Amino acid sequence: DMVRQVVRVASEHLARGRPEVRVAKSVLRELHSADVVVAEAAIDGLAAGWPTGHTVTLGSDVEDVLVQLLPKLSAKTQPVLAQLAGRMGLRGKLNAAVTEIRATMLARVVDAKQPDDDRVAAARQIISAGAQDEEMKSLLDLVTPAASPALSGGIIEALGESGSDEVGAAIIARWSSLTPATRRAALAVLVKRPAWSRALLDAIEGGKVDAGDLASDQATTLAGHPDKAIAERAKSVLARKGRLPDPDRQKVMDEFEPITKETGDVAA
Repeated sequence: DMVRQVVRVASEHLARGRPEVRVAKSVLRELHSADVVVAEAAIDGLAAGWPTGHTVTLGSDVEDVLVQLLPKLSAKTQPVLAQLAGRMGLRGKLNAAVTEIRATMLARVVDAKQPDDDRVAAARQIISAGAQDEEMKSLLDLVTPAASPALSGGIIEALGESGSDEVGAAIIARWSSLTPATRRAALAVLVKRPAWSRALLDAIEGGKVDAGDLASDQATTLAGHPDKAIAERAKSVLARKGRLPDPDRQKVMDEFEPITKETGDVAA
């Protein structure tokens, strides 16, 4: 455990330093001959620290090494390597290998004979490995009233780890078929990303989602959103629906109070 921790921390530190091509190549080549435990710790660290937008041209030889390494890794680390490769800018053969892994994981999620925990874990791995739109649709297809709350809620939470802007709208499109428990899980997810929050506000304003289903902390999150446009719209929509957090509701009422006291010419 100590060795694993040291390797992970050192690898994360290296990644955060935006390593140049020569260094990245050297480290990745060594993974193939390293002990699997060490290789997995290094991959975890590199993935945790690799800066967004820092791509490197590593060449087909390094990609071949990673393709050969992939099947040796645990089911937990395979999607981590896929995520790391994507952030590095690697495509081609590794992409094909990762697609096969996602297909294997999806078959596990679909298999009703598997325990719910295993199916949810496989769903998380699919998302971590860069799930495509069709794969996310397949996951959502499993969220039905007949599915167990653990499975439906777990899949929704797994989708909440996706970086896709389309996830929010896809969940809301199925709102009428979601159970109350799954809706609660979905609302917790929908307030996590700006694009999903906008889709949620659209649905609340349009009456597709009942504002009363929002927990108070979720309403507060929307009303205090870092994106000012979302925050202002949330205050407007939630005020009209009677779901604005108390301090914000009072502020809005105070702002409009002078208008209610104005007198006008009835004959005008």
